[in-house]
Amino acid sequence: MQSVEHQGVLFDNFFVHSFGWGGDADNGLRVRLDKNHWFDFRGNFRRDQNHFDYNLLANPLNLSTSNPSVAGRVFLRQLCTTRRMTDVD
Repeated sequence: MQSVEHQGVLFDNFFVHSFGWGGDADNGLRVRLDKNHWFDFRGNFRRDQNHFDYNLLANPLNLSTSNPSVAGRVFLRQLCTTRRMTDVD
């Protein structure tokens, strides 16, 4: 959105771009605002989610002589990591 001849009250240019907010694992938002000769604001936000559910039958950490149900008490792990990154100028 742009104001005509840089005569906007709060800002002259306004730009928003986003993706992945419908349940995706990767989301992002970018905002850019500026007022001629007053300020220039740029902000980014990203979120990355990783879900790893290790299969006990195909897990290389299980010994070949062990029973997967016994090793499952030790190696049954679900790794869920979320990274949130923000950048503001």
